[in-house]
Amino acid sequence: EKQLAAKLVLSVIQRWKDRGLTTKQVSTQKSRESDQLVQLYAEYQAELLRLNAVDFGDLILHMLTLFLEHPDTLSHYQRQFKYILVEALVKL
Repeated sequence: EKQLAAKLVLSVIQRWKDRGLTTKQVSTQKSRESDQLVQLYAEYQAELLRLNAVDFGDLILHMLTLFLEHPDTLSHYQRQFKYILVEALVKL
């Protein structure tokens, strides 16, 4: 059985994170490869959590999640900094 290339999997996961998509939000086509990618994304995130680690995409994804789930935190940082690109990220 053909295995997915590690670089391809990482690239797809990174694109999902760059678009602000968590494992629960990822929507894929109904194909075996896409199901595998979604499963690998979930396993990758679980392993990062187990290791108490993040990758670069998580830094952005966690910030976006924090701001979207806690508007008071977003307001605090909007008052502190002149430019925060959250509005652009919310549209993704």
